[in-house]
Amino acid sequence: MKKNQLWYTHPADRWDKFLPIGNGRLGAMFSGNIGSENVQMNEDSIWYGSPRSRHNPDALKKLPDIRKYILNGQIHEAEKLMVHALCATPECQSIYQHGADLAVNNYGRRGELSDYLHYLDLDTATAVLSYKKGGIGFKRTGFCSNPAQVTVIKYESEKNDLDMSFSLKRGRYLLNSYLIGDDITVIDGTVSEGGIRFVWMAKVVCDGDVEGIGERVCVKNAKTVTVYVTCYTSFREDEPEKACLKTLEAAVKLGYDKLYEDHVADYKKYFDRVKLTLCDCEENDIPTDERLHNVQNGGEDNVLVEQYFNFGRYLMISGSREGTLPLNLQGIWCNDYESAWDSKYTININTEMNYWPAETCNLSDL
Repeated sequence: MKKNQLWYTHPADRWDKFLPIGNGRLGAMFSGNIGSENVQMNEDSIWYGSPRSRHNPDALKKLPDIRKYILNGQIHEAEKLMVHALCATPECQSIYQHGADLAVNNYGRRGELSDYLHYLDLDTATAVLSYKKGGIGFKRTGFCSNPAQVTVIKYESEKNDLDMSFSLKRGRYLLNSYLIGDDITVIDGTVSEGGIRFVWMAKVVCDGDVEGIGERVCVKNAKTVTVYVTCYTSFREDEPEKACLKTLEAAVKLGYDKLYEDHVADYKKYFDRVKLTLCDCEENDIPTDERLHNVQNGGEDNVLVEQYFNFGRYLMISGSREGTLPLNLQGIWCNDYESAWDSKYTININTEMNYWPAETCNLSDL
């Protein structure tokens, strides 16, 4: 393995070990499961609620009293009045939410699993899964294109035996799910009454048989399957459905190879601006989780330190681009409908932490 590849020999056992990809607006997380996998996805404007003023009407009126208490040393009284008068109304902010899941069911070949490898390539912003099942090789490649504004996932088999289904899910938190033709699955809804409206679409292109059943796109007898996923919300688009269809049509017209070429070129113009070298070795023959375990037990690992530095740059490039919303507490990656600390813009420290690499890593334009 290359030095800038975070790699694992088993699927992730919890969400924060999934492999993240993103283009600033869209994000996705891969678990590495091979039978079925929910590819967890986000869009940066899917927030609960709608814009509103939360100014406390008594803040200015009570400010002189608060100052008086402080100057008189009556700190407890000042604090109590501050809680009542200076906190916003309502006190809680809106919540950044999980976007959707691409539910992938792989009904394919049975047999012994071997040669399992799941990795994130920081040089190309690509998440790859490869393995053999019953002696036959399979591969999944995923990336998030900024130029094309789509998440692209390609499935490959050494034989024409891919038997899969694809659908979009959002638990109980959506209004409609349906198909457009046989090859596009859709969900649309609103995050709350009067709040952001969203539309997710996934188009499936393959060299086998495709049939739409219910809300699922089903594939049989394929050697290659490529899924193009996008989302638009009413934050940016008056007609999210039309925006999704237009984006998918353009992406499919370009094709996988061109999309990947443009994606890598776009990403590397940021990632290649800085290089940190702490050791001359190029070998990366230890899985990333084992590297972490060794360092936790007192070991030294300059390869891991380089990877850590590059992973931070990778996340910033993948989560914050010109024209997108700023990185919130979790970046753009969130798997909950009620996320920790609401996954909001926590400007006492979290926003600063997200953007610490901007100047030192020559990423000011992000």
